[in-house]
Amino acid sequence: MIDNPEIAKALKISTEPEDIGDVYMVRKQSEYTPGERANVKIQGYDYLSQKLMKRSEIESDKSKFMSKVLGFAFNAPIVINDGRQFISALQMFRGVAFVVYCDKAHDQYDKVLETMVQCRKKMPLEIKADAGGEVDPNQGENVIFILTTSPDLLYYKFEEPEKGPQAIVMPIGNSIDTFEKYLPKLKVLDGLKLKDWLEKAQDIHNTIEAMKPSDDSDGQSDENKREVMKSWFNKDRFTIETKYYTANTKRLLNPNRMKAFIEEC
Repeated sequence: MIDNPEIAKALKISTEPEDIGDVYMVRKQSEYTPGERANVKIQGYDYLSQKLMKRSEIESDKSKFMSKVLGFAFNAPIVINDGRQFISALQMFRGVAFVVYCDKAHDQYDKVLETMVQCRKKMPLEIKADAGGEVDPNQGENVIFILTTSPDLLYYKFEEPEKGPQAIVMPIGNSIDTFEKYLPKLKVLDGLKLKDWLEKAQDIHNTIEAMKPSDDSDGQSDENKREVMKSWFNKDRFTIETKYYTANTKRLLNPNRMKAFIEEC
């Protein structure tokens, strides 16, 4: 909130009575703002100042305003190097994840980032939020761009980081039943004939449903047993998320080819 007209003027914010309450975005010019001309100087650095919405528009449709603000936050590659933060981002944004790995010391890092920024502009997000800023986590075909310098993001790993820039596309919700696709001729599983294993899995499922906490416990140990049995004797453990991988630098250093790869996936 600015109440000093001199500061407002320096930041290219209108002080006209009809513009009071309008919202602006002021951000430093960087690789995330290619092609946009700086119009403000702060401490000698170039900044961009642009009006997001008029007060009257915000008052009439707060959800539109929140969607626009969040669009600015997500409409650029997000740099994540921590596995827990990465998993949190995927849980918060259940759409399509485009994840690029590149060592910061690699001579193509800056070019990879620049390409992601350009490609992001070619694939703008359409985030919907309510008036309180709550975002629907199910984002469908919206694509979140993530750049990482870590080859290990907990459950997601780039096995050969020495290869240079690499990427995976993960359409959230798309999965492969490896049991059916890659193991159709499987005869034995966990030391049991497949037919017997499937029957045992069904018997255990029925047993789990009928289990009740014992009288001498708070039910926690029984619950743990249920979870272990349920996860092991479960055909769903052979279902994995679909991931599309590339280490093709022609795709990762050209925004049009990068866009085509994502759309193809």
